[in-house]
Amino acid sequence: MQKRHQRTLSALFRRPTATDVAWRDVMSLIVALGGEVRSRSGSLRALSLRGRDLVVHEPHPSGLLPRALVLRLRRFLLEGGTEPR
Repeated sequence: MQKRHQRTLSALFRRPTATDVAWRDVMSLIVALGGEVRSRSGSLRALSLRGRDLVVHEPHPSGLLPRALVLRLRRFLLEGGTEPR
């Protein structure tokens, strides 16, 4: 995993919960971890990683993740066996 992906992963697990994580960085992280990002209708995106699936709305217009989405992604990654070192 590249250093930028490690930084994104650390940001997702930072406490207090980060609100400055960019959507594009998280999508890049999912792909780097061997996952897949698929477009659904409108701004829906389906994330798949290690047999786990999560459907989320792509944040817009800012492109920064709201706190609730950071928490959902954190749980998604933990359930898939991914956490920062």
